[in-house]
Amino acid sequence: MRRAILSDVHANLEAMKAALTAVDELQCEEIVCLGDLVGYGPDPAEVIELVRDRGIAAVQGNHDAATANPGGDRSFNPWAREAIRWTRDRLDPATRAWLGGLPMSLGLGWALAVHAAPSAPEAWPYVLSLEEASREFQSFGEQICILGHSHVPMIVEHAHESSAMLGPEGAALLSESRYIINVGSVGQPRDGDPRASFGIFDDDDASYTLIRVDYDCRRTARKIVEAGLPPVLGERLLVGH
Repeated sequence: MRRAILSDVHANLEAMKAALTAVDELQCEEIVCLGDLVGYGPDPAEVIELVRDRGIAAVQGNHDAATANPGGDRSFNPWAREAIRWTRDRLDPATRAWLGGLPMSLGLGWALAVHAAPSAPEAWPYVLSLEEASREFQSFGEQICILGHSHVPMIVEHAHESSAMLGPEGAALLSESRYIINVGSVGQPRDGDPRASFGIFDDDDASYTLIRVDYDCRRTARKIVEAGLPPVLGERLLVGH
């Protein structure tokens, strides 16, 4: 069985469609989204409709929460705050309530899904370093925790009371080890690669693989400008940062 894990779509419809096309070609039987369906991008309603139509299980991200709850964007930078307020104005109350009702974490049986960190999913901490990840292993009992939030792919393996950073592109998942895996971002990559990224877990060979997919990022960037959103939100899509 193959499972696709997407995160941080950020209202980027072109990237989401490209990612889902790749997911279908890989014949994945399960799709999970790790939050931040909205924010930054020009197509929040369309992305949400696509997720709901496909029956994709999702957890709540900080941009989803801020869209659902006025005042939730106080800690955001000015560009992100402007995008959240723009997004809020373009979603009806029922859709905003749906975003606010998404769970903070989701037990999948084989993994724990969160947007930010298992220790405090509602506080949105970042897991960026080996030291931070090592502490997080104490906060979940599953073999694997999948997360997003930073928009930067990462794999940390924990075994024999020590942790190690693995290459982000993939790994064999050993039964005696535990893992924290960041699948990167579909709609706002920030690791210098502008392609949409997401993760595939394959039960047949107990492996994880990071998938990167080209999409028309220039079209999305143009739509951001045409929507009246801060142009920098489109410009960064072209460089993946």
